Formats: sequence, C-alpha cells, structure tokens
Amino acid sequence: MKTMLLESKKALALIWLIFSVIRSVLGFIHIRAAMKAIEPIRFSLSDSTGRKISASAQEELNRLIGEMNAYIDRFNKSSRRQHIITAIGYYAASLTALFSMLLILRALISKPSR
Repeated sequence: MKTMLLESKKALALIWLIFSVIRSVLGFIHIRAAMKAIEPIRFSLSDSTGRKISASAQEELNRLIGEMNAYIDRFNKSSRRQHIITAIGYYAASLTALFSMLLILRALISKPSR
C-alpha cells in the first residue's frame, strides 16, 4: 500500500513536470508569434498608369493605402500585445506546475522512513 502511494506521488510529480514543459513550449510559441508582423502596403503607380487615372483618383488611392497601412499597424500592435500577454500567462502556469511538482517532491523527500 505504501509503495503504491509512493509510486502515485512520483507519477503525479511527473505529470506536473510534463504540464510545466508543455506550457513553457506554448509560451515560447506565443513569443515567436509576437515577433511576426504583417508588412505595410507599398504601392506606386507607373508613369503610364499614372497618366491614365485622374489626380483625384490617385489621391483617393493614396488615402485608401494610408488607411489600410494604419489598420495593419494597429492590428500588428494588438496582435503583438495579445501574444505577449498569452505567453506570460503560459509561463505563469508553467511556474505554478513546477512549484506543484516541487511540493510533491518535497513531501516525498522529507517523509520520515519507517
């Protein structure tokens, strides 16, 4: 009975270790995702195309591209922030699992032998 309890505590410590590693990997994945960004739109009219459309159309096209780039910039900032916050959450969960594993191991080590 005693060895069965000891083995189950060892298994529980191993499970906490696995949870800690998985959450650390997920945190790392989110940190890597936070480093990625969508590139802004770079667009220029060739001379022949520029002559075919009016100045007001060119102005409207430049305004549209400016608004799209502003949207892409806001999206990149929001996405980066969300990934970093998620990574911090995963790292906190990983540390909690590691702490739980250490508590179990401490109970196993400090238990007096009879």
